[in-house]
Amino acid sequence: MPEIPKQHRGSGLARGLGKAIERGALTLLLLVCAADLVSGQSIHGRILVEGDTVGVSDAELALIDSAGTSLLRVQSDSLGFFRIPTPGAGRYEILATRLGFASVRAAVELREREIVEVELRMAAEAILLDPILVVARRQIRPGTLDEFYDRMDRNRQRGVGWFFTRDEIERKEQIQIQILLQTAPGVFLQRYDGPPLMRHAAEYCSPIFYLDGVETSYREILLMDVEGIEIYRGRLETPSGYFPSDCGMIFLWRRPDWGNPFTWGRLAIVSGLFALLIGIASLL
Repeated sequence: MPEIPKQHRGSGLARGLGKAIERGALTLLLLVCAADLVSGQSIHGRILVEGDTVGVSDAELALIDSAGTSLLRVQSDSLGFFRIPTPGAGRYEILATRLGFASVRAAVELREREIVEVELRMAAEAILLDPILVVARRQIRPGTLDEFYDRMDRNRQRGVGWFFTRDEIERKEQIQIQILLQTAPGVFLQRYDGPPLMRHAAEYCSPIFYLDGVETSYREILLMDVEGIEIYRGRLETPSGYFPSDCGMIFLWRRPDWGNPFTWGRLAIVSGLFALLIGIASLL
């Protein structure tokens, strides 16, 4: 890049960044892989110490079907919260065990595309308790974060797709979505000036982007507004209810507070820009 005269550094910096972004337009390219995807429901909840509001951490929860088969196991987090994806509607049992507590077994019935929120109580000694209380039920509505978390829970268990949660996005410390996405297996960035699908068309093509379930352009979204990302690398990974794409699909889900000018992320960026301007002014 040619050196900018000192007297024009302030105004030239913004123009230079704009031109660099225009020249650096990137096309995402995805490889195709095979898998299948179905819709479902899940159980969300928390395990509490009996007679207290303290959560039971690291408890093991087994999901058992009506035939008595253990389908999968999950662990509660440090506050006692857990999420269990289920393969379909029906009646299930949850068996919760934890060293130092009496095990708890409770029945839960789910309807189609439903999230059931439950509360389990574990006692420090083996006594009979009312083990479960259903505190809320809600439908999984398309185009909401419930759809993202429900699909992520089920497909991570099956090894289908690639997912970024808000915590994972923040740990990556990226400032652009396209840079973050290339950290996922099978996703490539390539500088491209010609018409779509003309370069290396036999190997790569551009995915379809969705924002909150609606097709969109990823370049219009700020990473600080993103709550989660789903990546599906081919036709056989296409989520139920969406038109299949050989080039893959990427779903972007916005945070509940997206667009709020007073979020910590936006304030941090504004503070950084302000410090940069002060530094530039000191050089003039």
